[in-house]
Amino acid sequence: MCCKVLAIEALAKPMNVWCPHCAPGRGCKIYESRPAECRTFSCGWLLDTTIPEDWKPDRSKLVIFPEPETRNTLVHVDPGTPDAWRREPYYSGLREKAARDLPSGTTVIVVVNGKATIVLPNEDLYVGVVDPNDKIVLSVTGSTGPNGTQFEAKIVKSALPD
Repeated sequence: MCCKVLAIEALAKPMNVWCPHCAPGRGCKIYESRPAECRTFSCGWLLDTTIPEDWKPDRSKLVIFPEPETRNTLVHVDPGTPDAWRREPYYSGLREKAARDLPSGTTVIVVVNGKATIVLPNEDLYVGVVDPNDKIVLSVTGSTGPNGTQFEAKIVKSALPD
């Protein structure tokens, strides 16, 4: 599933299309000579042994990507099943992760067809199209509603050199 939903710059492969070197169900046809970005990528499902078997990307249609720079968790969803993240047990699992991680400043961000939604313990904040160099900033609005703290999300566009 990572060979579909993630972009691979070295191969000029855009997001959400199968890599031409992937044989779905069998693996990478250029495994020994695959690009560095493929070699260094590790799916969150493989990294975190506490994630259940039914979250395996080919079953769940979700690729969990721990983002080291921001410590956020990105969840890339197969565009062929855009609502996969809202199905159970995935949706409640993402909300539980959000509840555990939010106090430490880590955010769960679901990406479907390049559009981002922040999953919070009690709500989802649709952010919209986010470019790879943009940052998503989550802040407390200062108000507390019936479901607890209220949040606001903004996209901070990357400053491109002139």
